[in-house]
Amino acid sequence: MAGSASAQNTQKSVQGRVVTENDVPIRSAIVYLSDVRTMAVQSYITQEDGAYRFQQMSSNDDYKLWAQVDGRKSKTKVLSSFDDRKVFHVILKIETGK
Repeated sequence: MAGSASAQNTQKSVQGRVVTENDVPIRSAIVYLSDVRTMAVQSYITQEDGAYRFQQMSSNDDYKLWAQVDGRKSKTKVLSSFDDRKVFHVILKIETGK
């Protein structure tokens, strides 16, 4: 009986790393998080270990997540509002060609 109102107000987060095809961390990649409903986009510049994090995501919205560096882009991942995880762990791979 915790109430569904509190479940509707829960927030999600996503965190992970941006790496090359050989799992080498990419520093200073730009990670984008786009809210599919509002089209609002947030960005994050990765740390030395390729890490990124977005918090306070609405549990009612779907999001698209991708990374870019030096004109190269990772595949776009979709984070669905139907997925009940509170924290998404996503590794974004960018092919560097070498």
